[in-house]
Amino acid sequence: VNSKGNIPVSIIVDELPTLYFHKIDRLIGTARSNKVAVTLGFQELPQLEADYGKVGMQKIITTCGNIFMGAARNKETLEWAQNDVFGKAKQTSRSISINDNKVSTTISET
Repeated sequence: VNSKGNIPVSIIVDELPTLYFHKIDRLIGTARSNKVAVTLGFQELPQLEADYGKVGMQKIITTCGNIFMGAARNKETLEWAQNDVFGKAKQTSRSISINDNKVSTTISET
């Protein structure tokens, strides 16, 4: 399946930690160029780490091109999502107050 010249294929695995794929990071890394879409589903990072180890988990999550998240509850998973996946955005707001005597503008960044 994962070689040049084959028809496009989609591999969908839900509950990834219940299965073991030898060198799954290589599959993820080479699949796109071979017209293979790989979708992996799992609940939380500690669940993935328990079965693939810390290094295996890191290889999997850093090789994925797109990440979709649902209702994560684990602190480690939430911190990873906030700091490494989605990041933080600066938001600038501006307000204008007009009184009888003057106009004032306030700009704030959060």
